Amino acid sequence: MRASKKQKGRFPLRQLILLLLLVPGIYVCVQLVRIFRPTYEYETAILYTMADSIEVEGLVLFNETPVAGTGELGYLVTDGERVSAGTPVAEIDTDASQAGIRTRLQSIESQIALLQKSQNTSASQVETLLSQRSTALYDLLDGLDRMDLESTAQNKENYLTAQNKMQITTGVVRDFNARIAELQAERETLAAQLGSPEQISAPAGGYFINSQNAALLAVSEQEVLAMPAAEFSALLAQGAQQQADELAGKIVASYQWYFCGVCTPEQAKRFSGVNKVSICFPGRAEAVLPAEVISVETDQAAGIAKFTLKCEYIGADVLRLGQETAQIIFKSYTGIRISTAAVHMIKEEPAASSSSQPAESGAASSGQDESSDVVINGEHYVRGVYVKYGNIAKFRRIERLYENDEYILVEVNGKVGTANEVRMYDEIIVNGTDLYDGKLL
Repeated sequence: MRASKKQKGRFPLRQLILLLLLVPGIYVCVQLVRIFRPTYEYETAILYTMADSIEVEGLVLFNETPVAGTGELGYLVTDGERVSAGTPVAEIDTDASQAGIRTRLQSIESQIALLQKSQNTSASQVETLLSQRSTALYDLLDGLDRMDLESTAQNKENYLTAQNKMQITTGVVRDFNARIAELQAERETLAAQLGSPEQISAPAGGYFINSQNAALLAVSEQEVLAMPAAEFSALLAQGAQQQADELAGKIVASYQWYFCGVCTPEQAKRFSGVNKVSICFPGRAEAVLPAEVISVETDQAAGIAKFTLKCEYIGADVLRLGQETAQIIFKSYTGIRISTAAVHMIKEEPAASSSSQPAESGAASSGQDESSDVVINGEHYVRGVYVKYGNIAKFRRIERLYENDEYILVEVNGKVGTANEVRMYDEIIVNGTDLYDGKLL
């Protein structure tokens, strides 16, 4: 009986001990759930550039001359290289091995030129060479990361040149004459094996682009420029490019070229009073280039407008363009990026209308007014976001610099107590429930 009473007396004590041990375990589990399944979503405020732009379809027009030539062609010049009239641009191979021999010959020529250039140095250039080598290496890695093969080839040459000059300057090698002699001997042997294939020469001076990469149009530059808007739109609909049959490539006479595009009459109004814009071709020629607005023609009956831009930049990527989708940029903005989902409109009491702190929370809104203060039905609202400071949510005003459907840009010089309080690298709460200023997260 006594043992039974003792056991009954110990049972509540055992439960109490188990309960005390269980409470920390429950707390740890709750914290783990909060860590791995957070209630709030955050986004770091970073610097970003957004463009006020439209996307349109059109034709890139060059003053060009076709280069006739058929068969198995081996090219002697690179795309975008400027040539004079009569310069050999390609050879017609009669044997399958000639292509490999020619590729090796071109590689040898490049190596010889690089080594000869590398020997043009002096002992006083060590610091400059270190800087050039580092810059070339970073540029090379950046080009590889962007998959920009054209810049990568040039950056590789710049790096090797700086590295070779460094070896001569620091005394690692005296010169590269022995290696140059070896390459020259190999070049002579390969030249004898290649023989004398029939050559194709440039019919005019300008920038060469081979037929494998060239986009050839079924209409000339002059014909397109003279077309009315409706006819030009119909041409784009049926497709203006054609096969490069029996052509070795083309010669573009000038660095000036035109882009003719179609847009809606509403979009055409964007060009009103505008002389300068920027243009790029996403996925094709990413560089943003300055362009001049030449003309805008609107056909209200057809509901279409045609515009013409002129650009004075040329490169291999541009020379490959034909019928393309272009991005026309009217203005670019750079600032701190904020998701529109994070924006809230906070109602303020009249007495606190000049304060930066809100009185109560309201519904989320993207807003269209550039000011952070808005009056709706006689009531005063402030536009802003909630920012995480430690484990507390703080409301911060924002003043719009530019906005689209996804993001708002604000100025980078944010300061608490001003119309724009968000600063770089703030942790902005994009998603969360029952947010208010000072809430414990």
